[in-house]
Amino acid sequence: HLAEGHMPEVVAACRKHGRRDPNLAVQVLSHLAASPDCREEDVERILEHVNEDNLLPPLMVVHLLASHPTMPLRVAKGFLLSRLEQQRQLIQDDEEAIQKSQADTTAMREAVEELQTKAKVFRPSAVDLPAVFFLCGHVFSAAELGENDSECPTCLPKFKQAHDIRERLMRRAADQEAFFQELATAEDS
Repeated sequence: HLAEGHMPEVVAACRKHGRRDPNLAVQVLSHLAASPDCREEDVERILEHVNEDNLLPPLMVVHLLASHPTMPLRVAKGFLLSRLEQQRQLIQDDEEAIQKSQADTTAMREAVEELQTKAKVFRPSAVDLPAVFFLCGHVFSAAELGENDSECPTCLPKFKQAHDIRERLMRRAADQEAFFQELATAEDS
């Protein structure tokens, strides 16, 4: 379809097979950039597909289109603006997550400081003795807890969630360290 200039079919083929073979978008953009009778609308349609499926990085798109001597950059304007907006949204989401994590960390540090420096008053209400008092302030009868008397059943899900997040972050940090160590020790080829 591409050699014959049937652009609707080319766009349809890209939409159908592009996710399995992102190189297809590279080939189409390269062909369009090399073609002297390339139409801006055709490039824009391909770029819409590339953007929808996040097939190519913006720099590669600009590089491919720059090889066409008469192709104006405005053809990629919508694509680039959309990608910048996506990145801005990701950054904003990450910043919000960081602020939430920092607030949670501050609250936890304050709670730990309070537990370490101040007396904790327990006021059991209608709890059968013997009772188990947790530092979080919850009280349960020993019969309610059974064998699991080392962790507060009310706070345990929050603790496990925080613990899982911390473990994921630690694994990610270890992966990055391993990557940079491998990068530093790799031979140039």
